[in-house]
Amino acid sequence: DYQRMKENVETLLKGENNKDNLASFRLMNSAMFMQLWHSVKVKQNEVILMLENKDFNSFDFNFYKEADDKLFSQSESAGWRAFQLAFILLNLDGIFKPENDENWERRNEWVDLVWFPTGGGKTEAYLGLIALTIINRRKLHKEEGGGVASIMRYTLRLLTMQQFQRASLLIMALELIRRWNQYGLGNEPITIGLWVGDNSLPNKTEDLITEFEKLNNKQHNKIPFSNCPWCGGNIEGEDKEDSENLNNRKNQWYSKRVHLKCSNDKCSFSYPKRRARVRQNDQGAIPVCLSDEIIYQHPPTLLFGTVDKFAQLAHKVNGNENGRNKDSRRLF
Repeated sequence: DYQRMKENVETLLKGENNKDNLASFRLMNSAMFMQLWHSVKVKQNEVILMLENKDFNSFDFNFYKEADDKLFSQSESAGWRAFQLAFILLNLDGIFKPENDENWERRNEWVDLVWFPTGGGKTEAYLGLIALTIINRRKLHKEEGGGVASIMRYTLRLLTMQQFQRASLLIMALELIRRWNQYGLGNEPITIGLWVGDNSLPNKTEDLITEFEKLNNKQHNKIPFSNCPWCGGNIEGEDKEDSENLNNRKNQWYSKRVHLKCSNDKCSFSYPKRRARVRQNDQGAIPVCLSDEIIYQHPPTLLFGTVDKFAQLAHKVNGNENGRNKDSRRLF
């Protein structure tokens, strides 16, 4: 493992030929810091207080550049645990193609297992790899790097929900970075999809709208968030599908979707009713796909699902031309 890590660093991150890889690696670290910062600060109820300050402008590039990284101790900056960083370095050659393994034949013979006690940080280790995969795929393949980049498959729906909530913060961080339009992550939103049984979340979008209405009326509902993950504010769901035309390439990513958003108008994941303003700044809806129909129409960047849903795949996907957004990339 040491030799593999050393070789990956020397051949995939160091040197003039690997500047793009190193930039992607650093961007992954930035996204992981952003999601960690919000995870900690929301729990401490600090973000809402920050938004209430009249001097607060937005969660932009400079905000995170200047943000305090001493999240757990005033004497030490937040950072990777050794096994987390080791796991990521071990798998660099599964994301960046090595010159001496053109068809990935050697790499495909290996499977790496993260085994660590509960609460030790396994989730962050694989979230780092997912973030790096998404970033590299978008930068390397441009428009064809859209669609599903990573799949998480679980056997228990409760565990799926818990892990989905944690992964959503990372996807929100990556989507905000994409909106800044500085790093070549494309026009297609970076999203996360929850693909579970109807008892946990509606399969049909019309039923999802019903759950959004319950959410808005403070009634019991199936939405997997009780508050905005980014700021801790109240969330609300729209009561109808987005009317923007699928054939309008500028707005194709919003067609036939219903949006979940933060109610705090200073949050990055809130936006005014007039859709035109969305593309003039970095505000937008929470990037989640919460019904089967939306997942098929707009394949999410990170797909969370249970084994039973994958078993039903061949029977459920609508293969007709109108069954999905053809400008989103293939589900698999």
